[in-house]
Amino acid sequence: MGGYPTPVDTRFPFEFAADFQGQPGAGSPHHCAVDYDPNSPIQACPKLITDNDDGEYGIGHAPPHIGLAVVRNALSECVDEEEFSDWFDFESETAPCDIKPDVLASMIRAKYPRDPETGAVDYPPPVVPGSFEFFELEFPSPEGPPHWCTPAYWESGQWVDFCPYVFEGENAGKYRHPHLALSATMQYVANSINPSVCGVEWDDRGQYPLIDDSSIAWADMESDEGDAQPTLPYSWPENGDTQIKNVAGLILLESTDAPAESPPTDEEPTYSSEFLCFFFSRCLIIVN
Repeated sequence: MGGYPTPVDTRFPFEFAADFQGQPGAGSPHHCAVDYDPNSPIQACPKLITDNDDGEYGIGHAPPHIGLAVVRNALSECVDEEEFSDWFDFESETAPCDIKPDVLASMIRAKYPRDPETGAVDYPPPVVPGSFEFFELEFPSPEGPPHWCTPAYWESGQWVDFCPYVFEGENAGKYRHPHLALSATMQYVANSINPSVCGVEWDDRGQYPLIDDSSIAWADMESDEGDAQPTLPYSWPENGDTQIKNVAGLILLESTDAPAESPPTDEEPTYSSEFLCFFFSRCLIIVN
């Protein structure tokens, strides 16, 4: 469980995932203390949120679907090839086919400015058809997130990310992670401009899987099937494996304070292929 290519694998620059020190939430953007109660809700732990763009962590955490939305919009406007080229540093030894973080940050901030008084930023979820952020392959549950939990698990207040994606009906199996869609989109554009450096698939860059891998420690599950639900009573981690490991570039915020009470289960979504045809059909003549 939990082994798909993560935002860490695809180098999404604004994930700011927690270091793997054996605590709940390691590898996710939720920064729990090392001594955090393993049976407390992971979503109660804070994300790395900044109130300005000028500090060590820049714009702070932003959901991958927001990066996908601004890139998708820029491509739909068909900017010229020179501007596309400026998105990339093709001489980079680590990420020549990724949009440069400062470029992506500028695109995000242009669409989502900070509140002038508090510095807060509102990043809407990708679930409203026709909205700027809408992601066709999200398939949200009735409760909002793309994770389809049992009523009993929802009532437990535990982290919904351990629940399966849509697994019944006509959309079963169609969910796709927006960080993968963003990475594939960047790779597609980079390959269109500089195929000698960038291949046709994001993992052509030769850096996946990572060693050590960035998969998170899962909760105990009812089975190994794709539609399995977390067990109740809730128990973390699965098989007692907290997955202490050394994954480069992660952060451990200094905090040992547990929340006073469990938060609501609603949280920011962290979230194709079908939409590529929509905007690339309009822009391919420019980038080829």
